Amino acid sequence: MYDVLDRNKDGQFTAVDIKMLHAQLDSDKNGELNDREFLLSLKQTLYQLPFITMFKRGDHDKDGFITLIELDIIFGQFDINSDGTISAEEFLTTWTSRGYSDMNTAKRLYDVFDLNHDDVLGRENDIVKIFKNMDYDGDSKLSETEFVSEWMNIMSQISRGPR
Repeated sequence: MYDVLDRNKDGQFTAVDIKMLHAQLDSDKNGELNDREFLLSLKQTLYQLPFITMFKRGDHDKDGFITLIELDIIFGQFDINSDGTISAEEFLTTWTSRGYSDMNTAKRLYDVFDLNHDDVLGRENDIVKIFKNMDYDGDSKLSETEFVSEWMNIMSQISRGPR
């Protein structure tokens, strides 16, 4: 949560961060936060926290970016039988056992990730393409903003129901 509050990323939570946060939350730009603005922003921030946490855990070298190699490591944790692909069963078991979401959401998420619809998540056909979809600026690394934004888009897509 601290990372969310440290708006200027200087490692400290100061009055500058409070001003930046206030400016971001003040959607009607009237200089005041009303209940609606505050609660909407709090909801959005809380919704992003799991993805921020996922990013922090996935950034193994702590350089502020996730590379394709680091994304491979993240997805590799789901490859229970170490065959180089992730079956639906492996994904669903790992995803739900970690408490990321319920089974129904996990199934829809797997369908979103299985880009070529071959019922397995493979590196070239799925993981590399997922990485490229997340890499908005094409610099071959994912910033926290890219990672969290794409997760928010994916979860929004899933919440709208089956494809």
